[in-house]
Amino acid sequence: MSEDKKPPFEQARENIKYFTERADMIYTLTNLKRVLDESEHLPDNEKESIQIIVETTLKTLSEYLASKGEEWN
Repeated sequence: MSEDKKPPFEQARENIKYFTERADMIYTLTNLKRVLDESEHLPDNEKESIQIIVETTLKTLSEYLASKGEEWN
């Protein structure tokens, strides 16, 4: 067996982990959008607090992707 090819169950486990990580990111981004949409009617000082939370979350997601050797647009 070649060193590059993993046994089927090991490859499946890796594929599932990759998929769930991406699904979690999509879920997080969807919730961030919802939070931003729902914060439109709030006072400016509260909007600023939410904006900080959103920016921090996006930075964390981009750092995670970078740690995996990927890029954030």
